[in-house]
Amino acid sequence: MEDNWNILGRNNKDMTRVIPQIDTSVRSVHTSDRKGVKPTIIVLHHTAGTNSLAYLTKNSAQASTHALIPKSGKIYRMVPDELGANTVGFSAIGNYSKWPTLKGIVSCNRMSLNIEIENRGDGKDLYTAEQINATAWQIVQWRKKYGYLFLLSHQVIDTNGKVDPLGFNWFDLD
Repeated sequence: MEDNWNILGRNNKDMTRVIPQIDTSVRSVHTSDRKGVKPTIIVLHHTAGTNSLAYLTKNSAQASTHALIPKSGKIYRMVPDELGANTVGFSAIGNYSKWPTLKGIVSCNRMSLNIEIENRGDGKDLYTAEQINATAWQIVQWRKKYGYLFLLSHQVIDTNGKVDPLGFNWFDLD
């Protein structure tokens, strides 16, 4: 594996970024079957906490994520791409919904790949350069594997008032 990866940044300027460390040894027990639905979106979140690895491994809310990125920029791949992660809560995009009362409607968890970026979500906790690099790298890897995937914030699809990833500068990904 190469030590660097290149992207074309704003103003067509080449930017070299470091490939983050990947850890697949920690898995979440909270997953769901995609039931044949292929990923079409990537959703970014903030964790709203600081001990996110322990929480996302096993918790009473049954929340999980495909990728957790703590402040160090290491990527914890907690749910395999082939499974759904229970992370978008009560969300909706067109005919896709989490609401169980809508007959025949598909959960957004089935159509999404998710990145939880460790951050308190208070608007004061800054995202590190390492987190931005790792987030951009993971997005590129998924797009290489699945083709173009729409990139959304949890706030855009949530129907229950989520605001994450609060304070995230989307232009830093470019």
